[in-house]
Amino acid sequence: MRQSNLHLIYPARIVNRSYVEELYEHRYQREFANIVGLAWRLIRSERGGLVVVGYYALMQLASLAHRSGCIRLADWLRRFIPIDRVEQGCSSLLRASFGVVMTEAGGCAVDIDKERDYDVSRLHYADWHKAQLERAEKLYGPLRLGSGAAEPPVDS
Repeated sequence: MRQSNLHLIYPARIVNRSYVEELYEHRYQREFANIVGLAWRLIRSERGGLVVVGYYALMQLASLAHRSGCIRLADWLRRFIPIDRVEQGCSSLLRASFGVVMTEAGGCAVDIDKERDYDVSRLHYADWHKAQLERAEKLYGPLRLGSGAAEPPVDS
């Protein structure tokens, strides 16, 4: 499972919107300082506590194991991270309804954080888009929206 950068929200329905901002400040979860910073904030929160931090720690360990090539260890650790408990923890922390959607097709968003990322994505968007459509159609059959539903951006 990989987190996507696609979020569908009603901002006014999130009581603890400050946590969303906090998450984005600590979004580079491969940097140790960001991992510890977010964990500390979760421990101190009125709704996070040790349970949320426990799942967060397991996710970080599984991610580290996977990146290190220890796939079996990563899979074993993931068994202790039930998605429904993560959803409950996030719902409690944000004081809003939170859910996870799993898809096999992937590719629902392109992460652009820097000017170079934007340049590279513009250069390769058409190929990426075509590959994602082909993968989705192979998994799910023809898309109902048609192949022109999400055309690449046009220079202005």
